[in-house]
Amino acid sequence: DLVLDCADSFAVSYCISDYCLVKRLPFIHASVVGMAGYVGGFCETAPSLRAVFPDLPQRFGSCAEDGVLGPVVGVIGSLQAQMTIAAITRAQPSPLGQLVTYDAVGNRFGGFRFDHAEEPKSGLPFISPSQIQPHDFVIDLRTPDEAGLVTPGATRLALDQINTDLPLTGIARVVLCCRSGQRAWVAAEKLSGFWPGAISLIAVGDPNFTEKEV
Repeated sequence: DLVLDCADSFAVSYCISDYCLVKRLPFIHASVVGMAGYVGGFCETAPSLRAVFPDLPQRFGSCAEDGVLGPVVGVIGSLQAQMTIAAITRAQPSPLGQLVTYDAVGNRFGGFRFDHAEEPKSGLPFISPSQIQPHDFVIDLRTPDEAGLVTPGATRLALDQINTDLPLTGIARVVLCCRSGQRAWVAAEKLSGFWPGAISLIAVGDPNFTEKEV
C-alpha cells in the first residue's frame, strides 16, 4: 500500500503523515502554492513530514486563497506520479527520504535528502471533531461571524485569552479548534508554556467554502 497526499491543507497532511508513520506506509506528499511547489517521499523507511516540517508555517497558503499557476501544478503532479512509481517499483536511490522543489519564477529545480532527519520528540496531534471526548475542555478560536461552535459546550476564546486564568484544574486534555489549524497551533504553543496536560488540535475547515481569514 502507498498513500498519495493531494490535500490542500497542511493539517490534513500532518494527520496522514502521522498515520503512515505508525503503519509504516510510504507517503508521497506534494504541495503547490502560487508559482512554486514541492514533492517528497516520507514514512515507511524515511522520516515523516513532521521531521522535515516540525512547525506549521507562520501563514498558511492554499490554492483557494493564494491562487496557483496551472503549469506548476502540472510539473509537481508529474513529479509526484514519478515518485509514486519509483516507490512502488522500489527504485534506487529510493524516493523515500527525498524532497524535490520547483520554482516557476526562476524556472529552477532544487531538493535535498532527509534520510537522517530526527522525528520531533512530541508533535501536536490533529484530530477530527468526532474524536472529541466528553471530558475534553474544548476551545473554539473562531469568531461568531466565522461559524458556530465546533461542539455543544465548547468555549469560544480569542488567542489573547489563552492564559493562566483558564479553568484547567482537573482537565486531562484541551482541544483547540480553528478553521485551518494555524491559530490552534499558536494557542497550543502558548498553552504548553504554562500547562503540562495533553493538547490536541482541530482544523475545522470552512463548510460554506467562503474565503475567510485564517
